[in-house]
Order: sequence, then structure tokens, then C-alpha cells
Amino acid sequence: MTINNLYKKILFLFLIAGSCIQASAQSCEKKDLKESKYIIDVLSSDSLKGRLAGSADEKKAADIIVSLFRKNKLIPFFKDSFRYPFRFLQDSVSCTSADLAGMINNNADSTIVFIAHYDHIGMGGPRSKSLTSHKIHPGADDNASGVAALILLSEKLNSGKYKKYNYLFISTGAHESGLWGAKALADSGRLASLKIKCIINLDMVGRLDTQTKILEYATGDQSSFPESVFKSYSNESVKLVKMELPPGDHTPFSDKGFPVLFLTTGSHEDYHKISDTADKINYKGLLQVIGFVEYLILCR
Repeated sequence: MTINNLYKKILFLFLIAGSCIQASAQSCEKKDLKESKYIIDVLSSDSLKGRLAGSADEKKAADIIVSLFRKNKLIPFFKDSFRYPFRFLQDSVSCTSADLAGMINNNADSTIVFIAHYDHIGMGGPRSKSLTSHKIHPGADDNASGVAALILLSEKLNSGKYKKYNYLFISTGAHESGLWGAKALADSGRLASLKIKCIINLDMVGRLDTQTKILEYATGDQSSFPESVFKSYSNESVKLVKMELPPGDHTPFSDKGFPVLFLTTGSHEDYHKISDTADKINYKGLLQVIGFVEYLILCR
């Protein structure tokens, strides 16, 4: 075989390999888009009536999330259970909810924690910003989008490529009525035995603007991610903008000295309205947010 023919053969093999990788990436993206759409469609469906904290509908949502934890082969964090029940007050009435937690144990020295609340405001009431407040508030972005990101991350990080850390995935209940789920878990001390690298809160990450492409982030007083990591991220699909750390499910943990990171694609005109529906989610943008989280983990 001449050098010229050998060169052509090598070039051909590279082209074939490149096309296979591209096809595989496209197939993976299609699968992720389908899965994220399914999760958000189900959680924001009329059948769950807005997932009001303490309601049977919130419990149905919890059952769905636990089934997805099992599907992705997560280990129950609470001994033999994925659930941590707690009581809370809602409008002066004692109610019951539960935090949900599953783990990937890589026998690593430290753990990265992901949080996304799964409740919403049900039929609206005083927390609604809609003129017609007593209808189903789907909460597709708030926070079915965060739960979808949580589930997809649990699948990706269990693929065998990310062995540097252990990963804990927490979906909190009773967020909307006062961060009750996050407070219950933080106060329980159940995370104290873990050497936590960072707690990453994903709240409303489904509406990445197609024009500005802004993903907002905020860190606590302690952070495991230096600012250079955010500044060095270069991706034409996401523009990182730093914000002041707002209250959220990260707050009870930050108050106890845990390093936290908050990620959001920002508020919008459908916030706490009956118009926060699944058809308005930017699903490709959601995958870009997940891609950024993967980048952060690989950088550490």
C-alpha cells in the first residue's frame, strides 16, 4: 500500500469514527430530551393538581420521583428508604411531607449533593400571582425542571465516568410554604457525617432564554468552586452571570456552614401562575444547564 493510499485509509477511518461519535451524541441528546420532557410533563400534569405540599398529589409526585431513583439504580439514603418524612405547618395546620434522597456511592473521600424541590402551590391561593388564582398551577419550571435535571444527572453520574466523588440526590418537599423540607433535613444532622464538597441547588432551570442565554449562579460564603471555574467556562449556548445568593433550599445548609451553589435560569412572567406550563420549557436549554454541571464536576 502506498503512503498516499494509507493516508486516505486513515482519513476515511477518522471520518467514520467522527460520524459515529456525532451520531451517538445526537442519539444521546434525543434520549435526554425525551426523558426530560416526560418527567416535566408528568409532574406538571393536571392529574397532580399543582403538587401542593402535604397533599395526596405531592405524595403522588414523590412516588414518581422514587421510582425514577430506583430506575437509575440509586441507593436509598435513609437506611432502607428513599424517604425522610417530616411534619410542618401550612397556614397554621399541621401537615406531613417527605424529603427524597438517593445516592451513588463510589467509595470516594467526599460527596457532591444536588437538591431540587418537587412541590408547588397546588390550586394557587395566596401564593398565586395569577388573576384567576384557584386553578391548577402546573409548576413546570418551578420546579419540575429542577427535578428533571436532578434525575438526568443521577443517570449520567452513574455511568461509571464520574468516580471522583460520591453523589447524593435530594428532592425536597414543602419548599413553597417555607423551605420546610430543606430545614428538616439540615436540622436532622444526617448530612453531617458526609464530607460534602458542595451542595448544588437546582431551582427553575427550564427557561433558558434563547436570546440572552443567561444561566445565573450564586455561591455561599464558602464555595468549593473558585470563581475562575465559572469565568473559564466557554460555551456559546450558556452565558454565566453571577447574582447575590437568594433564599432557597440551600439556605438551611449554608447557615450550617456547608458550601453551596445555586443555579437558575431566572424568574419570568409565568412564575407562580397557571401559565407555568410544560410547553414553555426550553428543553435543549435544560440540557445545556446539565452540561454545565457536568463541566463543574469534571473541573474539580
